[in-house]
Amino acid sequence: MFHNHPPGGAAHAIAHAGAILAARHELDVFTLSSSDEDVAPFGRLVRRFPFELHPPARFGFYLNELHALRDIGRLDRVNARAAEEIDGGRYDVVLVSACRFAQAPPMLTRLQTPSAYFCHEPPRRFIDPFCRPAAFETGAYRRFRRLLHQPAHAVVEKAWQRTDRRAGLSATAVLTNSRFTQGRIRDYYGVDAKVTYLGVDSVRFEEATRAGDYVLSVGAIENHKGYDFLVRALSRLPASRRPPLVIAGGSANASVLRGLEASASARGVDLTVRLRLSERELVEAYRGARAFVYSPRLEPFGLVVLEAMASALPVVAVAEGGVLESIDSGETGILVQRDEDAFAEALGRVLADTDEATRLGSAARQRVRDAWTWEAAAGRIEVELDRVRQSNARSGARFGSQAPLTAP
Repeated sequence: MFHNHPPGGAAHAIAHAGAILAARHELDVFTLSSSDEDVAPFGRLVRRFPFELHPPARFGFYLNELHALRDIGRLDRVNARAAEEIDGGRYDVVLVSACRFAQAPPMLTRLQTPSAYFCHEPPRRFIDPFCRPAAFETGAYRRFRRLLHQPAHAVVEKAWQRTDRRAGLSATAVLTNSRFTQGRIRDYYGVDAKVTYLGVDSVRFEEATRAGDYVLSVGAIENHKGYDFLVRALSRLPASRRPPLVIAGGSANASVLRGLEASASARGVDLTVRLRLSERELVEAYRGARAFVYSPRLEPFGLVVLEAMASALPVVAVAEGGVLESIDSGETGILVQRDEDAFAEALGRVLADTDEATRLGSAARQRVRDAWTWEAAAGRIEVELDRVRQSNARSGARFGSQAPLTAP
């Protein structure tokens, strides 16, 4: 397995699936020092290659763009070394996950061993305008600075895009997390990916006690996570029935956070942002909430929705992206269009009707236990890895000497 994850759902997903695969197979892990440190080591061997981006220089003018171009070359070289070691290890198959810098790891262009690239999402900064830095930058100075750097920045982004596209097209097979992401991969890369749904640890997340008075949302504080929508929607509820909003985030974009706090203050929404919670603190945050609210823009899958469902929380979510495949609206949660009044009305109903909230939460937790376990998710990945292994698309007969992988 190879990965270089940023913090977030992809890192947690590969950690859970990898731990199960490591218990069933001889699994070695190759990664970079820049990968999310919260991903627990698993496998019989963990090989970590040193790599970090060059730190930005203040008042560096175009020096930072020059360093960025050099970083692309450095990343390619360290990926080449990892690929060489993997090919020398005579493995049956390589499961390749995300790179926090290039999205599709450049090693895919070097590997001779059959590879399955788990594409959690295409690089959204090249697809969705609201994922680009200019979408959340405010102030005349920042806009002027971005305009000044735009020509050099465009060269760097084009180089990153070429690196990602070459790698994404080099995998023996591409796996992904939802039919929604499958369609985006087809549109962006022209590749037909295989959907292998992820899962959640229902034992880790305990049934909600609803001891608090707040509603909860979870995810990094970024523009595309849609927290501005939640603040506006909550402001539509009468002040006497408006719950506090708690956001648990692993990281925060400072500009986005400042704008969010200002918006909440102006609209009378009681907002608390809690960053970098421990696993136990996150579980407790789910347990104490009255409901889970979710409104990212075009989120590929949404592991945190499954965590809320496993906690028996009633979920109110915007009906777009991967959440359409995990929630059965009216049965295991409520889906509404991206309309602030409609969202507020749905949330108000859930908060006012304790029996309905309990029914939705209980059905959601049971659905997770029946269909969204990590054991089942790992089994789906195993099936696809074995197909890649058997194809020997690139490597010929010298690979695949071990017994076939089997699904549970």
